[in-house]
Amino acid sequence: MNFIGRETELNSLSRGISTGGTMRSAFISGEVGIGKSALVRELGKKFLSQDSSILWLCPRTPENLSPAGWASQLARDLQAGSALSQDSMNAFAQVIGRELAVLPHTMDSALAIASGELFSKVADTLIKALEKLMESSDASTFTPIFVFEDVDGYNPRLLTWIETDLNVALRESKHFKKARFLFTGQKARTELEPFFQKFGIEQIHDFFLSGLSSNQSLELFK
Repeated sequence: MNFIGRETELNSLSRGISTGGTMRSAFISGEVGIGKSALVRELGKKFLSQDSSILWLCPRTPENLSPAGWASQLARDLQAGSALSQDSMNAFAQVIGRELAVLPHTMDSALAIASGELFSKVADTLIKALEKLMESSDASTFTPIFVFEDVDGYNPRLLTWIETDLNVALRESKHFKKARFLFTGQKARTELEPFFQKFGIEQIHDFFLSGLSSNQSLELFK
């Protein structure tokens, strides 16, 4: 199936977010059904086919995931360029699954609600396992790209964990100095500014998706 109507955004993002690009982070906004997820999927396919050293970290995120649930989903959904074998990625997912199995994966669990420190080690566990995964390859460096789809729907405790524990673990790791961050959401970026500031993102590039033209809609329909 051809990709229709977002070629400008796709080309701009693929140049900017790529290993050699200068865009560290981007925010794709637009109403439900406008094509944000389709654009993200197409961007991931393009990166993975063209760059062997890409780590595509794009967990599917129901609103109520806990940090342990988010990290486990990331491990299951991990994709990478040809520098990493499928066996090594499967082993990584198994390690994360085993390490985090005892923790609640949703925030409506009684244990998750009662304990504020329950997820304090999740970020370190995830980042150390990702470091080991990257070190298992002969590639000299990787470009990790974290994708936070519908970030404005994340529960507040997951957002707090991302901007604190995960943020610290990423900054302390030499393997994530070149990490890129891609966010999508329905709200305007300004409404998420406190989160971006706490996460340490100084400049974020905006991509607002409006409706397709009549010709593009007709082509998509066909």
